[in-house]
Amino acid sequence: MHHRHRPTSSSIRIMAIVWFSLLCVPSTVTAADTHNAFVTATDIVNIRICPATDCEIVATAKLGAPLDVIGNPVNDFLPVSFNGTRGFAYALYITDQVEDTWFTEGAAGCKRIAFIFNIGVGATPSQSVLETLRAHKVPVTMFAMGDWAGNHPDFLRQLDRDGFTIGTHGNAATYLTTASDADIAADILASLDSISAVTGNPVAPWATPYAADTDPRVRRITAELGLVPVGWTVSAADYDATATADSVYDRVIGGVTDGGIVEFHLDGPATESSTAVALPRIIETLRADGYTFVTVPEMATPCGSVV
Repeated sequence: MHHRHRPTSSSIRIMAIVWFSLLCVPSTVTAADTHNAFVTATDIVNIRICPATDCEIVATAKLGAPLDVIGNPVNDFLPVSFNGTRGFAYALYITDQVEDTWFTEGAAGCKRIAFIFNIGVGATPSQSVLETLRAHKVPVTMFAMGDWAGNHPDFLRQLDRDGFTIGTHGNAATYLTTASDADIAADILASLDSISAVTGNPVAPWATPYAADTDPRVRRITAELGLVPVGWTVSAADYDATATADSVYDRVIGGVTDGGIVEFHLDGPATESSTAVALPRIIETLRADGYTFVTVPEMATPCGSVV
């Protein structure tokens, strides 16, 4: 496996000095390059002295806080001005309401892949899938429905004890694109309450849409609640009884890309005979091809970042 070079502390300091000097010189950015924006999809965003996750934090801005974008993206960071402080904020968490906040894939360049499991179809959740993930030491991100959490508290607590990142897949089988703004927010908030009531822990601030039913309005409301709307680049299509081990394997291996997100289901009617059977072979194939498995939060960091 190819390992990216990690910057030394001295090189990070030099980089920070260079970037800080550039930020402090009289700006040559035109009015057209500068625009108002605000923090979205996270409770707090860090503003750093240079465009890397190792750089010193010079300010923090809370969800909804206004700031100015003062230039073009650098390494997935945006140069910003916040309360008189200039620095760099991770672009995923900055919006001007013109661009749609929707995380569907990470940056390419370091052969990463993220598996997600949406939970709430209603069949018995698969212990075989969990055993495979543990045996192969594959980190994944679980997205549970609130109603499912209440009906399967022991299984959800097991996921939490096993250390899986747990986000929300909504509260009920509701098509949010046809719901009102208030009902969308209520569904998401109810799911957070239901999941955290079982685990005793806050839900990770990542959300997938029930039945892939989403649009810019749904994602805007989700982000305004402090969650990142998550999509995927490949669906295993394992949500109904027609799924087979071969169909899941072929769809996943035929569609993976560097930085991609692959969607599975943990409780489909054919999970045990399809995803559970195909998963070991999928993992072995991707590892042999040089892929590293990461969670969605890890995929959301710039390629090569120290997580």
